[in-house]
Amino acid sequence: MRLSSLHLPLAAAAICVALASPALAQTFPIKWSSHQSSYFRGVGPIVLPTYHLTFITSKEATAVGGFGARARLTKSLAGVDEATLRRLTDEAYADLGAQFTAAGFTVVSPEKTREIVVQGGIQLQPGNVSTAQAGQGIVVNSAVSNGHAMFGPSAAPALAPFRPGSNPMSWTAQYPKLIAGQPQNTLAVLPYLVLDFGNLGGKASSGWGRQTATVAGDLAFTVRGVQSGLIVVKAIDRGRAFPAFIRPENEPSVSTVFATQVAGGADVRPLQIGTDNLTRGDAVVLDLPVWERLVRQAFKDYNAAIVAAVVKGRG
Repeated sequence: MRLSSLHLPLAAAAICVALASPALAQTFPIKWSSHQSSYFRGVGPIVLPTYHLTFITSKEATAVGGFGARARLTKSLAGVDEATLRRLTDEAYADLGAQFTAAGFTVVSPEKTREIVVQGGIQLQPGNVSTAQAGQGIVVNSAVSNGHAMFGPSAAPALAPFRPGSNPMSWTAQYPKLIAGQPQNTLAVLPYLVLDFGNLGGKASSGWGRQTATVAGDLAFTVRGVQSGLIVVKAIDRGRAFPAFIRPENEPSVSTVFATQVAGGADVRPLQIGTDNLTRGDAVVLDLPVWERLVRQAFKDYNAAIVAAVVKGRG
């Protein structure tokens, strides 16, 4: 798959900018939503069918105050390629397995895990990637949309039924497939981690014959707790599955400077012609070593929170 299909422009090579200084030590404390910790009591081998790591790659804020007042701001990542995103996903998966092992759990090998997925008949995500671009849909008043690139690890590819945008209600039929052929109390763990690079917003108003539309936003490396989550499926007697879903209730963010914004460095869709139409696309040119360190810290902290929750419930 070509990089262009992920909508990640490599504008950095053509733009002379002063990149950020190295990142300081930062952490991403994860607080899980309320869940029954005893769910993990007595769990045995850990199965890691996949690890979905989603990178927000573009963001668009649009405000519509009327035909004569429309504004749009788009920010797109630049300076990172597909190979890097896939490598980081592989690292996240390996780290989770290592953390479970360090905590005293037996982790089923990737080879055996692939057999479980095949035996269960779970469909893999084509190309081990799911992508979308920001800016889809109709905007009323104001809206913010995200583009993304989601990957699964090379050793445990992404599972199609659980891709971004799929209906969670449709996942129910997949749970028994995750524990096919596994002994009682085996725990399947499927993390979903979404990493963002900025906050955007828009505002539109009209009244007394005047219509206004404004958009604004800045950078922030953030773990999107609302979009992230953790599916766990405990195998119980006679092949039955007992699933649970846990979501972070916070969205930790750090102030580390990880990129430089280049105004006008990204392509944007044209706005409808009007008397006060504004559109701008900014390239977010990554300081790649700094950004990669933040990504690693984020998935290590996320993984540590997963393992800590299971350890606490195991007793």
